Amino acid sequence: MQCFDSHRQVNDRLRTILALTPTVIKAASGASFVINIVFFVLLVVGCWNEFLPKKRYTLLANRSIIDSLMSMLTFVFILAKHEVCLIDHPVLCKREKEMVYPVPLYLLQIGLTLNYWMLSVSYSAIALLTWYAVKFPLEYRIKLTVARIIQTVVVVWVLSCVLLFAYSRLSGMEIFKSNAMIVLIGVRTDGSDNAVLGMCKDAAMNKTGRFDHLAALGLPIFGFVCTLGSYALVCVLLVQKRKINRLATRQFAGVWRLGIHIICMTFSCTLMAVAHFASGHVAESCREIQYTEQYLCEEMESLQSLFTFVAASAIGTIAWFVRMIVDPLLDVILDTRIRRALKQRMRNHHTATSSSLLMLSELRLSNAQTPVARTILGHLPSTSRTDSLYSMVSRC
Repeated sequence: MQCFDSHRQVNDRLRTILALTPTVIKAASGASFVINIVFFVLLVVGCWNEFLPKKRYTLLANRSIIDSLMSMLTFVFILAKHEVCLIDHPVLCKREKEMVYPVPLYLLQIGLTLNYWMLSVSYSAIALLTWYAVKFPLEYRIKLTVARIIQTVVVVWVLSCVLLFAYSRLSGMEIFKSNAMIVLIGVRTDGSDNAVLGMCKDAAMNKTGRFDHLAALGLPIFGFVCTLGSYALVCVLLVQKRKINRLATRQFAGVWRLGIHIICMTFSCTLMAVAHFASGHVAESCREIQYTEQYLCEEMESLQSLFTFVAASAIGTIAWFVRMIVDPLLDVILDTRIRRALKQRMRNHHTATSSSLLMLSELRLSNAQTPVARTILGHLPSTSRTDSLYSMVSRC
């Protein structure tokens, strides 16, 4: 009886996690998509109007592109699987051998891995650009053009997509299913009281091996190490050059901002690594648990382990999407150039609006000098004439 009560408590906790995690991730991904799109537009307008330096902020725009893309894919997938496809939508959801969703699961897996890679590429490149600007200021201004940076980013995108899709084909679309985030987003208990059964019924998660973990985390870990190495190199160089190079002193603020982003990246990547490695333990626990209505006391250890790793995976997954929200907000709050560009944009918009209103007012006044208008205004008292002209202007 005690084992049965313990199982029921753990099962209730699992059911709560499996029910809340997709909802929280859907809300976070929706907010992340909106914030990153607005931030991307702000960067494009700022660079176009020469308010922001194009080289560094092109890489921040690259980060916003991949974050907004991943947020959109996740939001559509969760919305379809947990809401729209529950009623067998005839257009968005087709039932063949299995349910087909508007965003395939393998595309979501590829997008998540691409998100790791592009985030590492953006921060590594920002750190290297800062190092290059301090070490070789003349070459940085002349040789390193914005077009070359954009071309490099596009090449990295193309190579990454080709590599991921090629590997996904070779692995039979089982790419990176070792990530427990994919399991948490994709699992659906269908109202069943047995959350453990709903969690463990996905046979794909039981096929994960060490190679899947290495394939999923190998390049992101390499990119993260490159990011930390580039940042350390920049910090050492700035300390050495701070007394003899005035440019080095001006770069300190950008380096501190980059350091804050790397701290957020370190925290979220650590949690996502937990989500990757937890999936192996989840699969092992599922294999140990017999799918029966009654659970033996010997199986409670596996059941408790399953709950622990599922909870860790849920926290890591939610933290990753929260990171997508925090990054652009930190840029707006800490970066004086972005704030200045935003204020300048608002000031220009206000000036343009005022100029348009002034032109309309002058046009109304010039039209008031027609013979018909002069006849009407001539029969009015001076005060009424002034009030009439004022009303024309105020209506503009």
